[in-house]
This record gives sequence, structure tokens and C-alpha cells, in this order.
Amino acid sequence: MRAITVVLVLVVSGCTPPPSGPTAIAWPKKTETSTEVLVYPVYDMGMAAGRTELTYAFGDDYPSEVELVPGSGTACRSELAPLTWTGIASTEGTAATATLVDGKLKLSLVEEGVVTLFLDGTIAQSCDGQPQVPLRHRLILTVQRIASFEVSHLGQVDDGCDTLVLPSGDKLRPPRVSALNAAGLPFLPSNASSPVELKLTSDSTVTLSGSWFTASPGHVTISLDTGIPVSGLESFDVVGPDSITEMTVELLVRKAISSSTFDFEPLVNGQTYRLPQLIPDATNNSVDVRPVRVVTRKGLLCAYAPPSWFDAVSSTPGVCPRDSSGEVASTRVPVLKIVDRGECRFKATVVQSTQQWSGNITIE
Repeated sequence: MRAITVVLVLVVSGCTPPPSGPTAIAWPKKTETSTEVLVYPVYDMGMAAGRTELTYAFGDDYPSEVELVPGSGTACRSELAPLTWTGIASTEGTAATATLVDGKLKLSLVEEGVVTLFLDGTIAQSCDGQPQVPLRHRLILTVQRIASFEVSHLGQVDDGCDTLVLPSGDKLRPPRVSALNAAGLPFLPSNASSPVELKLTSDSTVTLSGSWFTASPGHVTISLDTGIPVSGLESFDVVGPDSITEMTVELLVRKAISSSTFDFEPLVNGQTYRLPQLIPDATNNSVDVRPVRVVTRKGLLCAYAPPSWFDAVSSTPGVCPRDSSGEVASTRVPVLKIVDRGECRFKATVVQSTQQWSGNITIE
């Protein structure tokens, strides 16, 4: 017997409602003047020696007066313990000046380049009879200008997703903006976690949802509030299930091994499945749909198809009722709960479509 793999070719009729846009959302630029430092040194012969590397954006748009706060570190045990700096032993480089004030390192960024600070300190961890461990801490600070920005999206890692297509009906990750130095290499400035404002403008509706966003079907353009060069992703499309032209799916039976551990078996019509954790805890057993490949009129879908795109009708709701839990999008979407033993007959569908696939299994 073979697992069910279904290729859906959808024919869509009717009119698409006009867009309600344009609308726009933005994630503002965020800069920081204080950074907590962690260190994971090498411990040997009663002494710990470690290094930490940080990079700062240099220029009028970013803070030049910053501080480093000692956080925590480890010495002879895995748990973290408080870190203390007691003095600056020496300095190499002129990119920044440093002073130690009340245990915090005050930095003035002066020019592009690298400055290395050799700090004396302690880690409050008892090792080899010592109540605390002496620390030689090497801080390497790189100061450089942001020469350009590059825009990308996590969905572009999938083959065929050079043109980005995202689904409506669920929260979406925003594009990612990388700061590049003069050599074209990305870096993460400690004084600018979001070094530029990112703006999305849709010809339909786009809405902020915390650090994520939601969007109605439409075309979305990307812009950055900057005067320096920008490369990479310029726009993307958001589509609904009515845009699907082809979908390959697998049907799976999710079996709860424990409250947090699952096993997945391909769903084969006519097969019997034994679910050891069915009673009394039946909440995690289900029939799932796994979209393998989704093609839309705009191109390959580059994110998980959300649960709102799927529906199911059960002929045996006492055994496998429809799952309406609204779980977040993932590689597998539960469409039916398995709550009892017996025969489970169902039809699963993509909403806004006449396409469907059927299953008939037995639960023991």
C-alpha cells in the first residue's frame, strides 16, 4: 500500500474583489547605547581567559557614546555567574577610547578601525576552592560605517523562490535588512539593532502584528528610509488560496507517544492505526495535511500554507471530528482530531476551491 500524495489543479472562476489599499506599515530604526556582555572563557590553573567581539556602526546616524555592561560568564561549571571588570590593563588601537566607570566600560567611538581592550576582572563562581575566579577578558571592538543595505526574506531560501510569494491568512515574517560594510560583508551593529526604518506598502491591506505582519492578497513594495545604496528584494506578492493552481500534499496520521512527543505515519486508505496515547489524552492525535509544493498564479508559495486555507468534513465525528484549533502554520496542518477508536471517514479541502481528497482509516 502507498501513502496518499495528491496533486491538485484548481480552476478558479468568478471575480476577485477590488483591493482595499493602498496601506503601509513600518518598523522604525532602533539604536542602542548600552550592551550587556557575556563571556565563555577557558579555565586553566585557577585562571579564566576569554574574548568577546563586538561591532559598532560609525557615523552621524548612530550613537558614538556607548557603554558595555558586564553581564555573566562561566569558569569551571556550565551555569552562568556574575561577571565583574576591575580595570583596563592595556589598549591597542585608536578607533575608540575607553574608561571604566563604576564597573561599566564607557566608550567613545572616534574613527573606523579596530580597538582591543585587555580587561582584568572576576567571575563569581567557586572553582578549585576559590570563591571567585580571576579573569583576563579580551574585548575586540570593530568600528565601521554602513556602506549599504541588503533586503532579503527567509522564504527566499527555498528553491524557486527568487520571486517571493507569501500567503494571506496568517502572521508573516517581515523582510530582513542587513547592514553591509565597505567590503560588502554583513555585520550586526551593537549600537543599532535595526539600523534603518523598513516600510511595506501594499495595494491591498497590510497590518502590523507585533514584530510580524498580516496582509491581504496584493502586491507589496519594500522601501528603506536611507540615502545609501540598497540591494536585494524590492517587492513581493501575497496570495490567497483562490490563487493556487497546483498543490501536492501528503496526508499523515499524527500519533502521540507522550504529551510532547509525536510520531507521524503516512495515511493509507483502509489501513488500521494503533494509537497508544489515545485514551485518556486524545488531544494530540490527529489527521494532518502536509503541503509538499504549492504553486500559485504568482509563482511558488515561499512559506507554510496557513491552517485557515484548509478545512475538513468528517462522516464519523465521534471518532475524528474536524479540528478547529487554529494552530499556527507549520509543515503539517491538523484538519481532524482523533478522539476515539473506530472508523474515521473524512474529506479534506482547500477553502475557496472545489478540490478535495478523501480518507478512510480505522483507529485501534
